[in-house]
Amino acid sequence: MSDRKQLSSAISGSRRLMVVAFAAMMVLTLAVPTFSAPTYTILYTFQGQADGGFPNSGVYRDAAGNLYGITNTAGNRSDCNGYGCGTIYKLTPNNEFSVLHTFTNVPDGWPNATWGSMIPDAAGNLFGVASIGGIGNNGTAFSITPGGNFSVLHSFPTGEGDGLGPQYSLLRNKNGLIYGTTFGGGPDGLNGYGTIFLLTKATLGGGIVLHSFTGGDGANPQGAIASDSAGNIYGTTGSGGTSGCGVVWKMNSSGLYKVLYHFKCAPDGYMGGSVVVDAQGNVYGGTYEGGDPQSCPAFGCGIIFKVTPDGQETILHTFRDKEGAVPNELMFDSKGLLWGTTAGGGTFGRGTIFTITTDGVYTDVYNFQGGMNGGVPYAGLVQDSQGNFYGTVGGGIVNCIQSGCGMVFKFTPQ
Repeated sequence: MSDRKQLSSAISGSRRLMVVAFAAMMVLTLAVPTFSAPTYTILYTFQGQADGGFPNSGVYRDAAGNLYGITNTAGNRSDCNGYGCGTIYKLTPNNEFSVLHTFTNVPDGWPNATWGSMIPDAAGNLFGVASIGGIGNNGTAFSITPGGNFSVLHSFPTGEGDGLGPQYSLLRNKNGLIYGTTFGGGPDGLNGYGTIFLLTKATLGGGIVLHSFTGGDGANPQGAIASDSAGNIYGTTGSGGTSGCGVVWKMNSSGLYKVLYHFKCAPDGYMGGSVVVDAQGNVYGGTYEGGDPQSCPAFGCGIIFKVTPDGQETILHTFRDKEGAVPNELMFDSKGLLWGTTAGGGTFGRGTIFTITTDGVYTDVYNFQGGMNGGVPYAGLVQDSQGNFYGTVGGGIVNCIQSGCGMVFKFTPQ
């Protein structure tokens, strides 16, 4: 097997297999939120052709209400072993769909295991990653204008110690600096444990890696990272740490790295995902596995956690399949309530939309049904000023392997 295939298999890795298994097996608030008669609407169904397929990375919504996203496959079916290398798309508030860019693998990349959505800068340009491909065959970081002008900003690896396989959203902090993580790489190359990088440094002609994981301080970072008002950034790793179950980490604006918390698999969590941070510096997130090992095969269905600035963890919720399993990234609404999705579990075994307060009051808001209604979301939600949420799911037509080509949806909790 080639190095490129090894990396592609590795970075698709445990999360893709775990979520498929689940799919197959069927601001403070003290009050419990209640919702009735929510409205769920499919805005666009991918055909798996020139438009793309598998929009697993979620969407970014601009001030005008346009949605932008990445698909993992399709586009030009003659590329990327006949699967197509994916696309970048735009969906207007009037549901007018357009393809802004079609990936070709080299030199621009192939987002076959890209889970993170794109992020904007102050001018409205978008930044994202492709998990493999590019000149170095190990992924790219790119920018694209709303009009479709695409540029490769960095190809992994371009130097000794560079990271391999960026998978999740980049982060632009208050100073305009753009950070990210890679699943693998570092000084040991293909055998490395991943990196934290500062993309902005690439324009200076130097190396971009700020930290290379060693295993003991975490390994294989996954999930979107977050920042606080002081410029510190936070994230998790899927493995490594004292128990091999991953860590929650913090890096200050000077590049000093520290572990805030070591997961223990059970009862707390295993395979940390995306995080968000509140004004007090508390870190909230989910783990893809861990929690109650009796609820889901082998490792548990995952948890929602809180870690304080001094490293104290609180389990806010333990998933037990019928209420959801495998949580994706969280977001705060205007009232300080956390919203999220699960990729598995729920009434129909196809995932859920949920809310949880910062003191752990959990509500199952919506259960995805699968099929032509879509299901198994791999990403979280974005919200507009009217309180509507937007996201992506698998499902729909059946010529994109077995789970359909995917959809963009709108959800209104009434």
